[in-house]
Order: sequence, then C-alpha cells, then structure tokens
Amino acid sequence: MGCQKTRQLRVSASALFAAFLGSAMSGMATADTVNYQTVRVTQGASLPVPTDEVFTKIVVSEPVIAVAAPVSNQEYYIRGRTIGSTNLLAYNEQGHLIQIVDIEVTPD
Repeated sequence: MGCQKTRQLRVSASALFAAFLGSAMSGMATADTVNYQTVRVTQGASLPVPTDEVFTKIVVSEPVIAVAAPVSNQEYYIRGRTIGSTNLLAYNEQGHLIQIVDIEVTPD
C-alpha cells in the first residue's frame, strides 16, 4: 500500500509539472508556428518580404548590416547596408514570434 501511494504521488507530480510546463509555453512560439526563411540581398539594394500573418513589430538584430521598413501589415522591405549577416524577427499583435529571417548582405 505504501508503494501504491508513492506511485500515485509521482504520477500526480508529473501530471502537475506537465500542465504547468504546457501553460508556461503556450505563449511561446514553436517550430510549427514560426516561419523560417533565408534571404540574400545585395549591399545597397532592397528586397520585399511577405509574411503569412499580420505583424505589428519587426526587429533587425544588427541594423548596421540591414534595415527593415514595413510596407503594409503583411509585407516589409529589407535593405542591405553593410556586407555581413543578421536576422529579422517579426511579432504579431499578441507579441508572439511569427517569422525569423536570416539575412545575408552580399557585395554589389
């Protein structure tokens, strides 16, 4: 009987942890919900990039290498500034990550 109570406690603790973890991660993006892509843009040139969903915020990690400007709530332009690589993150209205774009800026 003591063994059965211990086993019951372990199952309950595991179920509680799984529920907590699922709840904590519900606001995080997963590989199934984030659109990943790679783009190559020439230094000094621009490239339009569409998104599958509406975004409210775009962030370029290294704005010295490339900059981005929205055209609409589902498309933005990337302009290559300096040769190198960086990435762009797009977020929806709820603040969830919806797109990651690896950007490579190449010579003219």
